[in-house]
Amino acid sequence: MITIIPNWHPIFVHFTLVLLTLSGIVQLSLWVNFTKNVQLTLIQTQKWLTILASVCVVLTVATGGYAFNTVNHDEPSHLAMLDHRFWALITSATFLLGAVFYFLLPKLRSKLSSVFFVTAMILVSVTGYKGAELVYRHGLGVMSLPKTTGEGHQHQHDAATEEQDDGDDADEHNDHDHSNAAHSHSEQNDINEHHETATEEFSIQSLDAAKSVKAFQDALKSGNATLARELLDDQVLIYEGDSAENSADEYANHHMKADMEFLSHMSITQLSQHIHQSEKMALYTGISKIEGKYHDKEISMTSTETMVLKQINHQWKITHIHWSN
Repeated sequence: MITIIPNWHPIFVHFTLVLLTLSGIVQLSLWVNFTKNVQLTLIQTQKWLTILASVCVVLTVATGGYAFNTVNHDEPSHLAMLDHRFWALITSATFLLGAVFYFLLPKLRSKLSSVFFVTAMILVSVTGYKGAELVYRHGLGVMSLPKTTGEGHQHQHDAATEEQDDGDDADEHNDHDHSNAAHSHSEQNDINEHHETATEEFSIQSLDAAKSVKAFQDALKSGNATLARELLDDQVLIYEGDSAENSADEYANHHMKADMEFLSHMSITQLSQHIHQSEKMALYTGISKIEGKYHDKEISMTSTETMVLKQINHQWKITHIHWSN
């Protein structure tokens, strides 16, 4: 299948938005006393809209479920995803129920199905708004965003902000394979960071939350299970592929050892790393290229990593991790 970034859901969802809206508009038009020829045209149009929209709704829900389980996200965006999924399922069920009445109960077509189609038109606008918030407010599915300064965009670059320290080496990553699903941990000695109240870039030593991220990554790389466990909040939530671990102890007793074993076999090219820190919360994101050989298997993949940190008793602890390839 052709690879679509971030996945196929944005393609089908736009057809669904248009078709459900048109279906509701046509249904409202059928309630108006037009001439007989116009009415027949609207009835035929509604029939084809119902068929096409039903197919698109099913495809949209299917690809949306896949996106829900694979798109990299943090805790705030996870709550927004749950909200969007709720409205999407309600909208889909409403329209599909109307389609069932439309085709299986022709005598009730003008009454029941029309109500469901108009209701679905209203609901899909709410669902679309919730989906737009996931992209434009939370940045889900977005691989990169342009950096802006001043009141608009600029094409003149400041050489001082573009210089990179080529002397720092990227550390290796770790990964483990369970049923052909793997996750990785991003590391690099030189990491770009952004404080949410400023646009200036800092080194990793600037923010305390970044030090905890680096310490956790180093602990996994060096096999220091005690330190890695200490840096995790007891109730840390860790997403990897289609599975989740709901506590630090669960991770320490299961995948941590495999991560440490995998780390020594991989080489990494760091594509980007950022950290946004407020007074009590911080968000770290990283994208990297992972390559190496593990258990006679050649591995080459692009990996994303997200960590949410919280300051607890004057120490930054990791409360959420999401690894995705």
